Amino acid sequence: MQTFTYRATDLPKLIGFAAIYPLLAQGVILLFGGNSIVGFMWPATGVGLAVVLLGGYRYLPAAFVGTLLGYLLLGSSLTFSLIVALRHVLTLTLSVWLLLREGGFDPDLRKLGDYLRILILGFGFSLITALIMQALAALDLQALGGYFNFKQRVAGNAMGVIIVMPFVLVWRHWPREWLVTWRTTLETLLILGLTFLVGQVVFLSWLNDSLGQIARGYWLFLFVTWAAVRLGPHGAVLTILMMAIQGVVGAKLGVDFFSNDIAKTGLSNYFYYTLCLSAVGMALAIYLSQKKQATQELEKYQGHLEGLVEERTQQIEVMNVALQQRAEEAEAANRAKSEFLAKMSHEIRTPINSILGMAHLVGRTELTAQQRQQIETIHLSGKHLLSIINDILDISKIEAGKLTLEARNFSVAGMIRAILAVTGESARAKGLTLQVSMSALPPFLVGDANRLGQILVNYLGNAVKFTSQGSITLAARIEAETTDDLLIRFEVTDSGIGMTPEQQARLFQSFEQADNSTARQYGGAGLGLAINKRLAELMGGRVGVESQPGQGSTFWLTVRLGRGVATAATTSATAAPQAEDTLRRDYGGTRLLLAEDDVINQAVALGLLRDVGFSVDLAEDGGQAVAMVTNASTGGYALILMDMQMPGMDGVEAARRIRALPQGGTIPIIALTANAFADDRERCFAAGMNDFIAKPIDPEIVFACLLKWLPAPFSRPMAPMAPSAPAPEAVARPAMPGANATADAALLAHLRQLPGLDVARGLDVVRGNVGRYLDFLRRFLSAHAIDMEKLATAIAAGDQDTAVRLAHSLKGAAATLRMDRLADEAKNIELALRALTANTLNQATLDTDIAAIRQKFTALTKVLAPQAEATLPAELLDTLEARLVERDATAAILFKEHATPLRAALGPGCSELAILIGQFDFNSALVTLRTLRQAARQG
Repeated sequence: MQTFTYRATDLPKLIGFAAIYPLLAQGVILLFGGNSIVGFMWPATGVGLAVVLLGGYRYLPAAFVGTLLGYLLLGSSLTFSLIVALRHVLTLTLSVWLLLREGGFDPDLRKLGDYLRILILGFGFSLITALIMQALAALDLQALGGYFNFKQRVAGNAMGVIIVMPFVLVWRHWPREWLVTWRTTLETLLILGLTFLVGQVVFLSWLNDSLGQIARGYWLFLFVTWAAVRLGPHGAVLTILMMAIQGVVGAKLGVDFFSNDIAKTGLSNYFYYTLCLSAVGMALAIYLSQKKQATQELEKYQGHLEGLVEERTQQIEVMNVALQQRAEEAEAANRAKSEFLAKMSHEIRTPINSILGMAHLVGRTELTAQQRQQIETIHLSGKHLLSIINDILDISKIEAGKLTLEARNFSVAGMIRAILAVTGESARAKGLTLQVSMSALPPFLVGDANRLGQILVNYLGNAVKFTSQGSITLAARIEAETTDDLLIRFEVTDSGIGMTPEQQARLFQSFEQADNSTARQYGGAGLGLAINKRLAELMGGRVGVESQPGQGSTFWLTVRLGRGVATAATTSATAAPQAEDTLRRDYGGTRLLLAEDDVINQAVALGLLRDVGFSVDLAEDGGQAVAMVTNASTGGYALILMDMQMPGMDGVEAARRIRALPQGGTIPIIALTANAFADDRERCFAAGMNDFIAKPIDPEIVFACLLKWLPAPFSRPMAPMAPSAPAPEAVARPAMPGANATADAALLAHLRQLPGLDVARGLDVVRGNVGRYLDFLRRFLSAHAIDMEKLATAIAAGDQDTAVRLAHSLKGAAATLRMDRLADEAKNIELALRALTANTLNQATLDTDIAAIRQKFTALTKVLAPQAEATLPAELLDTLEARLVERDATAAILFKEHATPLRAALGPGCSELAILIGQFDFNSALVTLRTLRQAARQG
């Protein structure tokens, strides 16, 4: 608080403050005359207290001068005026000192306690003043006593402090919240206006006295409360001051509300009424303002906390991004390692297969006993090395995220037979009893039977390896089930050497075994159990072991498998032998429709079906199939085999349209698909198909499915007597090498050495017909040899649909001829292209698969056409060159018709030539052809 230090700028403030006192005195003179019921010092005291409290004691001299001038203006003597002025200054000093002595008083009146101090000060100030005046009167100094009695003086001074002082303190800050919006401004004007009108009614008697004076007086409390609630302290002090002024004016006019009060009490009752009004309004306003302020501070603190939370959240997000980046870097490094292992394993398997093949061929020649033993050692060591390489390839695929599980219906019995076929002989060789307990499982399940079988074969292989006598048991049971799937637990229990807890803790990790001595004694790289663990986790399960040293072990796993149904695929193992005989006997001449676009799959399917005796029509796309069903002659088709993915209209849409035909509502439609996953089955059935056969085509599965869905023999639609169109393999063509049995046998021996080509299973597809099998392989070369060039062109042109169709067709044809590795690589390309979005294509991986496929085509070409260069007519090359010179579009047709011998004659560079011709870039193609011919002559 400032003391008596003055600045030049303070002089106008001091003069203005001093002038308030004579101005108020002049106002009292004008309204009430010199001898009045209202003292000018009452409101002046409220102003003085506020000014000294805010500005400091330096304003006391101005208060002294102002008081002196005011009383002189009223006609008081100089002595009286000096005494009253001195008394006023002393009272101001004491009052302000009392307010500030304990500290904590807030002039903004933001707390209820601050207003209570003003209330106490007002009554204390007025009481002290009244007592002083009474003392003067008691000393017979009536001239100094003024015009008021004790009660009036206490009430008047108290009203001046309690009403005027809060008004000055509050209104030194403008209420900006009143004018925030037009609604708040309108509400403010409405409250103040109505309050003023009510004051007029109460104090100036605008209405008659029918409601009574007391009843009218209570209205003021209602409106002051309204102002306090809606407008806060500013509204409360303003309405209270408005009421006080209206009351003074009413007293001057002597209206009925004051007529009796003036006569009896000299307005003492009015003073106390106004004090009560002020106390209620201000207390309520400050309380609500304090509550509002507390709410605002709470909201501010809450906002601060929210800001801190947001800031901390952002920091956490930054940390998460950094952690995610590090995790991605670690994952990328792990994938790079896995991809490297996969590539190396793939590259190593090629020479290993050659070693095994050559060892097999040497073993069939005349050898000495020592040489035969050495060859057998090479063969066994090679097989062992190949199994390790296969394990490394599997685990690297899993870690690289490239291992995809299938979801197919499979027979539990069929899976067990396949497993026992692998492990049964080794168990019998050691004199072990192999028991199977699978009765708790349903006969058919949905899942990846091959990978599940791989896990169980690993378990059984280890059990045989570590068990010298006794038995091995394979058992399974259902642990939990839902409406969609089953949680199944498989267990392999042996009576072998068992393990300690320390040894068990190291299992199921890559390159880990029970201990080093185990590896030396029993062999193995320690990858089988790690692969089991990863595969089980991919199937939604876990793995584990329970064992005691010397008491055997129980290896277990849990997997989630779907509920299966009996389909043609799952029932073929038992029904196939009888199915083929039944079809041949009872369904000869039955008319079928085959919808298939790939020439290899066409040839294989037509060969199988016509060998049994069916009359088969061929549609090369879905639209043609619909047209053939629509235009079918009398009797129609007994059954339709429909490929799902064909150019133009696919099989699903074709099935829908056939079902909409009057003659197509009941024809059995069997889907042919190379993607036999759950969603493919659902699409088939949703389109109205009856069943599906997964590619590659298995004759037994096809025959069982046909027998299941064909009508009874006596009601089947029969084909017309005219002979059906010949199968593609029956069309006249040059004599094939397969015509010579010796040459065919030699050719098959070479084919068996090609990695990824299962000749034995391929022959099963054509029922052992070697000539037909070799013909199909040559057709495969002719139809698909330049697929990778076409695919690269489609990708470069952004034609994703064509690229996917090329990969899908190659996958299906390769799988049909049991070229499993090539089919897998084509499948990888297809899946990558189907999932293709912006910046998601792994070009390096795609290039690896494309290069691997090209390598396989080159190897197959060398086996099937080793003398192509020597036997290739020079006229063909000359003709092709001449057409390129003439920019003749038939050059592309000529190249396609003779693609296989041209590729064999011109070597790997023929792929570039195929691309250039396919793009009709004849100038560049001509240069390339001449370069290749020159290289062929020199080589």
